[in-house]
Amino acid sequence: RNVGALWGMTLCHQHYVFVRGSSTGDNSSGKNQSEDDDDDDMVQELQDGIDLALEFFMKTLIPGQREGTLLVEYPNSHGLSQTGTNAILALALIDYLRSLRALEKRTR
Repeated sequence: RNVGALWGMTLCHQHYVFVRGSSTGDNSSGKNQSEDDDDDDMVQELQDGIDLALEFFMKTLIPGQREGTLLVEYPNSHGLSQTGTNAILALALIDYLRSLRALEKRTR
């Protein structure tokens, strides 16, 4: 469930970046300045939450069966890792990095 919440936050972040056009530095979205500021604040709040969740998950990683791979091991899971958890964490990372890259391009 924890990793699902993380993925949900990354999808919300992606929505604000791509759909709502946050942090564009211009008014191409047709929104007034107050709405742009609200969106920028929401993006920052989401980033703070996502970064905190990623920090947690980075601490739970263990070496995978193949060299160079990592798996999530929840506390008290006794060395077991669930495929779904790892897949959703990967999706969350991909979506978040995609959004961060778009923000970086807009602020250049």
